[in-house]
Amino acid sequence: MNYKPMEKTERTITSIKNFMKENGITNRMLSVRQGGRSSLNDNIYITQKDLKLKYYELKKTFESLEKIRWDEYAQEILSGCNTFIDYEIDRNKLAEYIKENKLEERAAELLKEVKNKNGCGIELIANDERMILFTDELFIETEEETAHWHSVAPYTIAKYLAFYQLGYFEPLKDYQERKQKQEQEAEEARKRAEEAHKNFISKQQKEIIWF
Repeated sequence: MNYKPMEKTERTITSIKNFMKENGITNRMLSVRQGGRSSLNDNIYITQKDLKLKYYELKKTFESLEKIRWDEYAQEILSGCNTFIDYEIDRNKLAEYIKENKLEERAAELLKEVKNKNGCGIELIANDERMILFTDELFIETEEETAHWHSVAPYTIAKYLAFYQLGYFEPLKDYQERKQKQEQEAEEARKRAEEAHKNFISKQQKEIIWF
């Protein structure tokens, strides 16, 4: 049986190709392919071959075109009739960049540095707390992903160094503003919860009937 994508998936692919044409992006720079249907969902795989393209912006743009059905109450993805978009960097191109820029060697130096500091964390990039390396863990926090990489290998570190150099992460200023806003919202939520708890206790005390 031949695979035929859903109509909304075909519309999404058309939108992607139109965007590429309007922005002078060729198939050699960015490849787009349809995946077989899995669990009644469609998949679109986009591979960035030209490392100079703005990965951060393109990933956000294309992933915003996903067609996903949500259960608003449970906040879970409903099964079937979804169009997922997977955006990634060409692994061979990335490996070439890492080799040309000797980033694995730099990663080895960073691993040695953190071991000499008795395991105290160090920032991969000076004055940027988004990527912190420990003796056996790499902590990543960007808008694109939050992850703890255990059993850290030099190539894993090198990959993120490459991403940073190529400008694939959210701009640092945007990150700092986003974090500050999140912290303010969390503090406001904490104060509201604390005030609600005080009001509840006060109300309970007033309703006590002494015999």
